[in-house]
Amino acid sequence: MNLNLLVLNFAAIATLAQLPLPLPRPLPSLGIPSQTQEPEPLRELKEKRICPGCDLQDANLERTYLQGANLRDANLERGNLRRANLREAYLREANLVGADLREADLRGADLRNARLQGANLKDAIIDDKTLFDKKWYTVWAIVNRVPIPTENLNGSDLAGANLSQIDLSNFNLEGANLEGANLANTRLQNANLRGVNLQNASLSLADLRGANLTQADLRQSQLNNANLERADLQEANLIGANLKGAILRDTNLSKANLEDAFLLDVAIDGINLSEARLEGSNLQNTRLNGLNLSGIDFNRADLQGTNLQNTILNAATLIMANLSESNLERAVLTEADLRRSDLENASLKGADLRRANLSGSNLRGASLEGADLREANLTSTPLRETLLNNANLRGANLSNLDLSEINLTAIDLSGANLQGVNLSKANLRGANLQGANLSEVDFTETDLANANLSGATVTETNLQKALLCDTTMPDGSLFACSEQRSPDSTVQKHN
Repeated sequence: MNLNLLVLNFAAIATLAQLPLPLPRPLPSLGIPSQTQEPEPLRELKEKRICPGCDLQDANLERTYLQGANLRDANLERGNLRRANLREAYLREANLVGADLREADLRGADLRNARLQGANLKDAIIDDKTLFDKKWYTVWAIVNRVPIPTENLNGSDLAGANLSQIDLSNFNLEGANLEGANLANTRLQNANLRGVNLQNASLSLADLRGANLTQADLRQSQLNNANLERADLQEANLIGANLKGAILRDTNLSKANLEDAFLLDVAIDGINLSEARLEGSNLQNTRLNGLNLSGIDFNRADLQGTNLQNTILNAATLIMANLSESNLERAVLTEADLRRSDLENASLKGADLRRANLSGSNLRGASLEGADLREANLTSTPLRETLLNNANLRGANLSNLDLSEINLTAIDLSGANLQGVNLSKANLRGANLQGANLSEVDFTETDLANANLSGATVTETNLQKALLCDTTMPDGSLFACSEQRSPDSTVQKHN
């Protein structure tokens, strides 16, 4: 016997064979007029049951009598063969991709080398004379709940199999190849899918609660609206996967690769994303508040409107990330890399941004009220339309920015690098500029009343028409006045 064929489970087949299956021979259709003319290959098949190599794609052959028919190498892709009588039919090398073979009679049929990717074999009847490739017999057995030894499934090739809407809970499919398989609406609770190849597989609405998917390959898979509660996806590859609407409560995604994954509207309470890669992923309007995402890779990620309130993002990488309109209030972003990120209209009230790199980022309309920006890098970052009330900018780098007409009342800029900054007509009343680098700063018509400039470096600093009332000067002296601006012709330079 061909080694590619599997010895069938006679007891199981006998059981299935006893199922009621009406397969009456239909009346001859040759003399019955038809409203629509059937294609020539279909007519010939029904008349002679000989049609090797025929193109019968999408043909409706439900309940058709095709016993002993010669359909070798025929194209029956997406054909409707439900309840068809295909006993002893010759279907070798036939294209049955996506065909509906539910309740079809395949006893004695020859299906060797037939392509059955996506075919529905639910309740199809076979016997010990049916010639199936091992792969498709295994699929038939799984779909019809015929017992298979566990070792026959480990690492098995099930690529392209249609396993949708069946119960595979607690199945052991470790290392199996399910690339392109249809597992939509399938129950896989507590299933062992460790290291399984699920590339391009359809798992939409699948129940994967408690499933083991560690190191599984889920690239480009469809997991929309799937339930992955308590599932283990540690080190899984989810590049480009669609997880829209998925349930990820208490899901372990540590060290998982989610680059370019689609995670819109997911439920993620208690999720573990430690050391996960989310570069280029789409997390718009997702709730990530309160999570510990230290060191996470969000490069180029779309986080527009995302709730990151109280989220820990220490040393996170957010280069070129879209964080517009996001909520980052009281988020911890110490040493985070936010270069060229989009934070337009984002709320960062009370956020911890110590030593964060915000160089080149867009903070237009953003609120940094009460934020801690000590030693942060804000070079090339426009701040004129940013709310900075009560922000701490001690030791921050703001060199060469245009901050003209900005309101920085009582701001703490002690030790900050403001070299070359344009602060003309700005409000710095009561600001702390102690020890700051104010070289080449333009303070034209700037309000510096009650400001503290002691110990500041003011080489080539322009103080023309600046308001210096009760201002502590760089040498520690107090510039007292009755709130009169310095003379128009005076440019004050302190070397």
